Amino acid sequence: MKILHLVEKYYPSVGGMQEVVKQLSERMAAKGHDVTVITSFEENRIASEHNRVSIVSFKITGNEVSGMQGDTKSFTTYLTENKFDVVVCFAAQQWTFDALIPVLTQLNCLKIFVPTGFSNLFNPAYKDYFKRMPEYMKLFHYNVFLSNTYRDIQFARLHNAPGITVIPNGASEEEFERESEINIRKLLNLPADEKIILHVGSLTGLKGHLEAALTYLLARLRSTSLLFISDNATAILPELNRSRKFRLFKLLMPNKKIYAESFNREETIAAFKQSNLFLFPSKVECSPLVLFECMAASLPFATSDAGNAAEIISWSGGGIILPCIKDNQNYRRTNILKSAINIHKLMNDHGRMKLLSTSGYTAWKERFTWKNITLQYLNLYAKSDSI
Repeated sequence: MKILHLVEKYYPSVGGMQEVVKQLSERMAAKGHDVTVITSFEENRIASEHNRVSIVSFKITGNEVSGMQGDTKSFTTYLTENKFDVVVCFAAQQWTFDALIPVLTQLNCLKIFVPTGFSNLFNPAYKDYFKRMPEYMKLFHYNVFLSNTYRDIQFARLHNAPGITVIPNGASEEEFERESEINIRKLLNLPADEKIILHVGSLTGLKGHLEAALTYLLARLRSTSLLFISDNATAILPELNRSRKFRLFKLLMPNKKIYAESFNREETIAAFKQSNLFLFPSKVECSPLVLFECMAASLPFATSDAGNAAEIISWSGGGIILPCIKDNQNYRRTNILKSAINIHKLMNDHGRMKLLSTSGYTAWKERFTWKNITLQYLNLYAKSDSI
Protein backbone atom coordinates (compact mmCIF):
# COMPACT_ATOMS: atom_id res chain seq x y z
CA MET A 1 0.00 0.00 0.00
CA LYS A 2 0.97 3.61 -0.47
CA ILE A 3 0.44 5.16 2.98
CA LEU A 4 0.49 8.81 4.09
CA HIS A 5 0.73 9.72 7.77
CA LEU A 6 0.21 13.34 8.85
CA VAL A 7 1.52 14.50 12.22
CA GLU A 8 2.57 17.91 13.53
CA LYS A 9 6.02 16.78 14.73
CA TYR A 10 8.15 13.82 13.70
CA TYR A 11 11.69 12.44 13.98
CA PRO A 12 14.16 13.77 15.04
CA SER A 13 11.68 15.56 17.30
CA VAL A 14 10.91 13.46 20.39
CA GLY A 15 7.63 13.01 22.23
CA GLY A 16 4.73 10.63 22.61
CA MET A 17 2.96 11.33 19.32
CA GLN A 18 6.24 11.38 17.41
CA GLU A 19 7.11 7.95 18.81
CA VAL A 20 3.71 6.45 17.95
CA VAL A 21 3.85 7.58 14.31
CA LYS A 22 7.53 6.65 14.01
CA GLN A 23 6.90 3.11 15.28
CA LEU A 24 3.93 2.59 12.98
CA SER A 25 5.57 4.17 9.94
CA GLU A 26 8.89 2.34 10.19
CA ARG A 27 7.28 -1.04 10.88
CA MET A 28 4.94 -0.64 7.91
CA ALA A 29 7.85 0.40 5.69
CA ALA A 30 9.83 -2.63 6.85
CA LYS A 31 6.93 -4.80 5.68
CA GLY A 32 7.30 -3.36 2.18
CA HIS A 33 4.68 -0.61 2.23
CA ASP A 34 5.46 2.80 0.71
CA VAL A 35 5.16 5.14 3.70
CA THR A 36 5.39 8.94 3.69
CA VAL A 37 5.10 11.24 6.72
CA ILE A 38 4.06 14.88 6.32
CA THR A 39 5.18 17.02 9.24
CA SER A 40 6.61 20.38 10.30
CA PHE A 41 10.02 21.56 9.14
CA GLU A 42 12.87 21.14 11.64
CA GLU A 43 16.32 22.69 11.34
CA ASN A 44 18.07 19.59 12.70
CA ARG A 45 16.38 17.15 10.31
CA ILE A 46 19.23 16.28 7.98
CA ALA A 47 17.53 13.80 5.64
CA SER A 48 14.20 13.40 3.86
CA GLU A 49 14.17 9.67 4.55
CA HIS A 50 14.71 7.69 7.75
CA ASN A 51 14.49 3.91 8.09
CA ARG A 52 12.71 3.61 4.71
CA VAL A 53 10.11 6.28 5.62
CA SER A 54 9.94 9.36 3.37
CA ILE A 55 9.63 12.62 5.32
CA VAL A 56 8.01 15.62 3.63
CA SER A 57 8.17 18.76 5.76
CA PHE A 58 6.47 22.13 5.43
CA LYS A 59 7.28 25.42 7.12
CA ILE A 60 3.81 25.76 8.61
CA THR A 61 2.85 26.41 12.24
CA GLY A 62 -0.28 27.09 14.27
CA ASN A 63 -3.85 25.88 13.84
CA GLU A 64 -7.32 27.07 12.87
CA VAL A 65 -7.92 28.75 16.24
CA SER A 66 -4.57 30.48 16.77
CA GLY A 67 -4.06 31.04 13.05
CA MET A 68 -1.83 29.13 10.65
CA GLN A 69 1.40 30.67 9.40
CA GLY A 70 3.25 29.34 6.36
CA ASP A 71 2.71 27.97 2.88
CA THR A 72 -0.46 25.93 3.31
CA LYS A 73 -1.06 26.15 -0.45
CA SER A 74 2.01 23.98 -1.15
CA PHE A 75 0.75 21.48 1.44
CA THR A 76 -2.71 21.14 -0.10
CA THR A 77 -1.23 21.00 -3.60
CA TYR A 78 1.00 18.11 -2.53
CA LEU A 79 -2.02 16.25 -1.15
CA THR A 80 -4.15 16.68 -4.25
CA GLU A 81 -1.38 15.95 -6.77
CA ASN A 82 -0.10 12.75 -5.13
CA LYS A 83 -2.06 9.52 -5.01
CA PHE A 84 -2.20 7.47 -1.81
CA ASP A 85 -4.18 4.39 -0.83
CA VAL A 86 -4.51 5.52 2.79
CA VAL A 87 -4.28 8.96 4.40
CA VAL A 88 -4.12 9.03 8.22
CA CYS A 89 -4.07 12.22 10.29
CA PHE A 90 -2.89 12.02 13.90
CA ALA A 91 -4.45 14.66 16.20
CA ALA A 92 -6.64 17.71 15.64
CA GLN A 93 -5.91 21.22 16.93
CA GLN A 94 -2.76 21.40 14.79
CA TRP A 95 -1.99 22.48 11.24
CA THR A 96 -1.76 19.13 9.41
CA PHE A 97 -5.37 18.39 10.37
CA ASP A 98 -6.78 21.91 10.03
CA ALA A 99 -5.18 22.51 6.61
CA LEU A 100 -6.20 19.02 5.45
CA ILE A 101 -9.94 19.45 6.07
CA PRO A 102 -10.67 21.88 3.16
CA VAL A 103 -9.28 19.43 0.56
CA LEU A 104 -10.18 16.13 2.21
CA THR A 105 -13.12 15.40 -0.08
CA GLN A 106 -10.79 15.73 -3.10
CA LEU A 107 -8.71 12.74 -1.93
CA ASN A 108 -9.92 9.46 -3.44
CA CYS A 109 -8.56 7.04 -0.85
CA LEU A 110 -9.21 5.55 2.59
CA LYS A 111 -9.25 8.43 5.09
CA ILE A 112 -8.59 7.84 8.79
CA PHE A 113 -8.51 10.27 11.71
CA VAL A 114 -6.79 9.49 15.03
CA PRO A 115 -7.95 12.31 17.37
CA THR A 116 -5.54 11.52 20.26
CA GLY A 117 -7.66 13.06 22.96
CA PHE A 118 -9.08 16.50 22.02
CA SER A 119 -7.03 18.19 24.76
CA ASN A 120 -8.78 21.55 24.19
CA LEU A 121 -12.32 20.19 24.19
CA PHE A 122 -13.16 22.16 27.34
CA ASN A 123 -11.14 25.26 26.41
CA PRO A 124 -13.54 28.18 25.74
CA ALA A 125 -11.27 29.42 22.93
CA TYR A 126 -12.01 26.20 21.02
CA LYS A 127 -15.80 26.26 21.47
CA ASP A 128 -16.60 27.03 17.81
CA TYR A 129 -13.85 24.67 16.61
CA PHE A 130 -15.47 21.73 18.37
CA LYS A 131 -18.91 22.75 17.14
CA ARG A 132 -17.56 22.04 13.66
CA MET A 133 -15.69 18.89 14.68
CA PRO A 134 -18.63 16.45 14.18
CA GLU A 135 -18.80 17.44 10.51
CA TYR A 136 -15.03 17.11 10.17
CA MET A 137 -15.11 13.60 11.63
CA LYS A 138 -17.79 12.54 9.14
CA LEU A 139 -15.36 13.28 6.29
CA PHE A 140 -13.28 10.26 7.35
CA HIS A 141 -14.09 6.59 6.76
CA TYR A 142 -12.72 5.62 10.18
CA ASN A 143 -12.11 7.45 13.45
CA VAL A 144 -9.53 5.58 15.54
CA PHE A 145 -9.24 6.05 19.30
CA LEU A 146 -6.55 5.03 21.78
CA SER A 147 -9.12 4.45 24.52
CA ASN A 148 -12.63 3.07 24.85
CA THR A 149 -13.54 5.59 27.55
CA TYR A 150 -11.73 8.91 27.01
CA ARG A 151 -13.32 12.25 26.08
CA ASP A 152 -12.62 12.00 22.34
CA ILE A 153 -14.44 8.69 21.83
CA GLN A 154 -17.31 9.88 24.02
CA PHE A 155 -17.56 12.96 21.77
CA ALA A 156 -17.49 10.72 18.67
CA ARG A 157 -20.26 8.47 19.98
CA LEU A 158 -22.39 11.46 20.95
CA HIS A 159 -22.15 12.83 17.40
CA ASN A 160 -22.40 9.50 15.54
CA ALA A 161 -18.95 9.67 13.97
CA PRO A 162 -18.36 6.92 11.38
CA GLY A 163 -16.07 3.92 11.74
CA ILE A 164 -15.35 4.22 15.46
CA THR A 165 -12.43 1.86 16.20
CA VAL A 166 -10.22 1.41 19.28
CA ILE A 167 -6.51 0.65 18.81
CA PRO A 168 -4.39 1.29 21.94
CA ASN A 169 -0.82 2.53 22.21
CA GLY A 170 2.11 0.22 22.84
CA ALA A 171 5.82 -0.12 23.51
CA SER A 172 8.64 -1.53 21.41
CA GLU A 173 9.67 -5.14 22.00
CA GLU A 174 12.96 -4.52 20.14
CA GLU A 175 13.88 -1.70 22.52
CA PHE A 176 12.72 -3.15 25.82
CA GLU A 177 13.75 -6.78 25.31
CA ARG A 178 17.29 -5.82 24.28
CA GLU A 179 20.06 -6.27 26.85
CA SER A 180 21.94 -3.11 27.80
CA GLU A 181 25.26 -2.53 29.52
CA ILE A 182 24.22 0.92 30.75
CA ASN A 183 24.14 1.26 34.53
CA ILE A 184 21.97 4.22 35.49
CA ARG A 185 23.08 4.31 39.12
CA LYS A 186 26.69 4.40 38.01
CA LEU A 187 25.92 7.23 35.57
CA LEU A 188 24.38 9.23 38.42
CA ASN A 189 27.05 8.21 40.98
CA LEU A 190 24.41 6.56 43.15
CA PRO A 191 24.96 3.59 45.47
CA ALA A 192 24.01 0.22 43.97
CA ASP A 193 21.16 -0.18 46.47
CA GLU A 194 19.71 3.32 45.96
CA LYS A 195 16.06 3.24 44.85
CA ILE A 196 15.04 5.43 41.92
CA ILE A 197 11.69 7.10 41.31
CA LEU A 198 11.45 8.01 37.63
CA HIS A 199 9.54 10.66 35.69
CA VAL A 200 9.84 11.02 31.90
CA GLY A 201 8.32 13.95 30.01
CA SER A 202 8.96 17.36 28.48
CA LEU A 203 8.76 20.37 30.76
CA THR A 204 5.51 21.93 29.51
CA GLY A 205 3.80 22.79 32.79
CA LEU A 206 1.34 19.94 32.23
CA LYS A 207 3.38 16.78 32.88
CA GLY A 208 3.42 17.13 36.67
CA HIS A 209 7.11 17.84 37.28
CA LEU A 210 6.44 20.07 40.29
CA GLU A 211 3.83 17.70 41.67
CA ALA A 212 6.23 14.76 41.31
CA ALA A 213 9.00 16.65 43.09
CA LEU A 214 6.74 17.73 45.96
CA THR A 215 5.32 14.21 46.32
CA TYR A 216 8.82 12.73 46.44
CA LEU A 217 10.02 15.29 48.99
CA LEU A 218 7.05 14.62 51.28
CA ALA A 219 7.19 10.82 51.03
CA ARG A 220 9.04 9.18 53.92
CA LEU A 221 11.41 7.17 51.77
CA ARG A 222 15.01 6.36 52.66
CA SER A 223 17.84 5.82 50.16
CA THR A 224 15.62 6.96 47.28
CA SER A 225 16.35 9.50 44.53
CA LEU A 226 14.06 11.20 42.02
CA LEU A 227 15.16 11.20 38.38
CA PHE A 228 13.59 13.44 35.73
CA ILE A 229 14.35 12.60 32.10
CA SER A 230 13.42 15.29 29.60
CA ASP A 231 14.52 16.82 26.33
CA ASN A 232 14.71 20.15 28.19
CA ALA A 233 16.18 18.80 31.42
CA THR A 234 18.39 21.81 32.13
CA ALA A 235 15.27 23.92 32.70
CA ILE A 236 13.66 21.57 35.23
CA LEU A 237 15.51 22.40 38.44
CA PRO A 238 15.42 26.19 37.83
CA GLU A 239 11.69 25.88 37.14
CA LEU A 240 11.11 23.87 40.31
CA ASN A 241 13.01 26.48 42.30
CA ARG A 242 10.52 29.09 41.14
CA SER A 243 8.01 27.39 43.44
CA ARG A 244 8.01 28.68 47.00
CA LYS A 245 6.57 25.38 48.22
CA PHE A 246 9.35 23.41 46.51
CA ARG A 247 12.05 25.62 48.07
CA LEU A 248 10.48 25.12 51.51
CA PHE A 249 10.14 21.35 51.15
CA LYS A 250 13.73 21.08 49.85
CA LEU A 251 14.97 23.10 52.81
CA LEU A 252 13.20 20.72 55.19
CA MET A 253 14.50 17.61 53.36
CA PRO A 254 18.07 18.62 52.41
CA ASN A 255 19.30 15.05 51.98
CA LYS A 256 16.83 14.14 49.26
CA LYS A 257 18.38 14.01 45.80
CA ILE A 258 16.72 15.16 42.56
CA TYR A 259 18.33 14.66 39.16
CA ALA A 260 17.31 16.05 35.77
CA GLU A 261 18.91 14.48 32.70
CA SER A 262 18.56 14.68 28.90
CA PHE A 263 19.31 11.00 28.31
CA ASN A 264 19.38 9.47 24.86
CA ARG A 265 16.87 6.76 23.99
CA GLU A 266 19.06 3.84 25.08
CA GLU A 267 19.81 5.49 28.42
CA THR A 268 16.13 6.31 28.90
CA ILE A 269 15.11 2.69 28.34
CA ALA A 270 17.78 1.57 30.80
CA ALA A 271 16.30 4.01 33.32
CA PHE A 272 12.83 2.52 32.81
CA LYS A 273 14.21 -0.99 33.36
CA GLN A 274 16.39 -0.12 36.39
CA SER A 275 14.11 2.24 38.31
CA ASN A 276 11.83 1.14 41.14
CA LEU A 277 8.73 3.27 40.55
CA PHE A 278 7.44 5.55 37.81
CA LEU A 279 5.72 8.67 39.23
CA PHE A 280 3.48 10.52 36.78
CA PRO A 281 1.11 13.15 38.25
CA SER A 282 0.35 14.60 34.81
CA LYS A 283 -2.43 17.17 34.39
CA VAL A 284 -3.64 16.21 30.91
CA GLU A 285 -3.02 13.23 28.63
CA CYS A 286 -4.76 11.15 26.00
CA SER A 287 -3.24 7.69 26.38
CA PRO A 288 0.17 8.08 28.03
CA LEU A 289 2.81 6.19 26.05
CA VAL A 290 5.12 6.16 29.06
CA LEU A 291 2.74 3.86 30.95
CA PHE A 292 3.02 1.22 28.21
CA GLU A 293 6.80 1.64 28.39
CA CYS A 294 6.62 1.05 32.14
CA MET A 295 4.76 -2.20 31.47
CA ALA A 296 7.41 -3.28 28.94
CA ALA A 297 10.12 -2.51 31.53
CA SER A 298 8.32 -4.33 34.38
CA LEU A 299 8.24 -0.97 36.18
CA PRO A 300 5.28 -0.31 38.54
CA PHE A 301 3.72 3.12 38.04
CA ALA A 302 1.79 5.63 40.14
CA THR A 303 -0.12 8.06 37.93
CA SER A 304 -2.86 10.64 37.94
CA ASP A 305 -6.00 9.51 36.12
CA ALA A 306 -5.28 11.92 33.25
CA GLY A 307 -6.31 10.50 29.90
CA ASN A 308 -7.15 6.82 30.06
CA ALA A 309 -4.60 5.93 32.76
CA ALA A 310 -7.30 4.17 34.81
CA GLU A 311 -8.27 2.15 31.75
CA ILE A 312 -4.62 1.19 31.15
CA ILE A 313 -4.49 -0.07 34.73
CA SER A 314 -7.67 -2.09 34.17
CA TRP A 315 -6.06 -3.61 31.06
CA SER A 316 -2.74 -4.36 32.71
CA GLY A 317 -2.79 -4.28 36.50
CA GLY A 318 0.54 -2.49 36.22
CA GLY A 319 0.04 0.55 38.44
CA ILE A 320 -2.04 2.65 40.81
CA ILE A 321 -4.00 5.89 40.50
CA LEU A 322 -2.88 8.85 42.61
CA PRO A 323 -5.54 10.88 44.47
CA CYS A 324 -6.52 13.86 42.32
CA ILE A 325 -9.43 16.10 41.35
CA LYS A 326 -10.60 17.69 38.09
CA ASP A 327 -10.49 21.44 37.57
CA ASN A 328 -12.82 23.46 35.33
CA GLN A 329 -10.82 22.54 32.20
CA ASN A 330 -10.89 18.85 33.15
CA TYR A 331 -7.19 18.96 34.05
CA ARG A 332 -6.08 16.71 36.92
CA ARG A 333 -4.78 18.28 40.13
CA THR A 334 -2.89 15.75 42.23
CA ASN A 335 -3.24 15.73 46.02
CA ILE A 336 0.41 15.93 47.04
CA LEU A 337 0.11 14.80 50.67
CA LYS A 338 -2.12 11.81 49.93
CA SER A 339 0.07 10.84 46.99
CA ALA A 340 3.19 10.96 49.16
CA ILE A 341 1.52 8.63 51.67
CA ASN A 342 0.41 6.30 48.87
CA ILE A 343 3.82 5.92 47.25
CA HIS A 344 5.45 5.41 50.67
CA LYS A 345 3.05 2.53 51.37
CA LEU A 346 3.43 1.12 47.88
CA MET A 347 7.23 1.12 47.80
CA ASN A 348 7.35 -0.59 51.17
CA ASP A 349 4.88 -3.30 50.09
CA HIS A 350 7.28 -5.58 48.22
CA GLY A 351 4.59 -8.15 47.41
CA ARG A 352 2.37 -5.57 45.76
CA MET A 353 5.27 -4.02 43.87
CA LYS A 354 6.16 -7.44 42.47
CA LEU A 355 2.55 -8.09 41.46
CA LEU A 356 2.30 -4.74 39.62
CA SER A 357 5.60 -5.43 37.86
CA THR A 358 4.63 -8.92 36.72
CA SER A 359 1.05 -8.06 35.75
CA GLY A 360 2.10 -5.04 33.68
CA TYR A 361 4.80 -6.92 31.81
CA THR A 362 2.56 -9.90 31.07
CA ALA A 363 -0.21 -7.66 29.68
CA TRP A 364 2.27 -5.74 27.50
CA LYS A 365 3.81 -8.92 26.10
CA GLU A 366 0.40 -10.35 25.22
CA ARG A 367 -1.38 -7.25 23.89
CA PHE A 368 0.63 -4.04 23.69
CA THR A 369 3.81 -4.60 21.68
CA TRP A 370 4.18 -2.36 18.63
CA LYS A 371 4.23 -5.49 16.48
CA ASN A 372 0.70 -6.25 17.65
CA ILE A 373 -0.50 -2.66 17.38
CA THR A 374 0.94 -2.20 13.86
CA LEU A 375 -0.94 -5.28 12.63
CA GLN A 376 -4.19 -3.79 13.94
CA TYR A 377 -3.59 -0.58 11.97
CA LEU A 378 -2.63 -2.51 8.83
CA ASN A 379 -5.77 -4.63 9.06
CA LEU A 380 -7.74 -1.38 9.05
CA TYR A 381 -5.67 0.10 6.19
CA ALA A 382 -6.35 -3.03 4.12
CA LYS A 383 -9.98 -1.88 3.86
CA SER A 384 -8.77 0.67 1.31
CA ASP A 385 -9.46 -2.04 -1.27
CA SER A 386 -13.19 -1.50 -0.74
CA ILE A 387 -13.09 2.29 -1.17
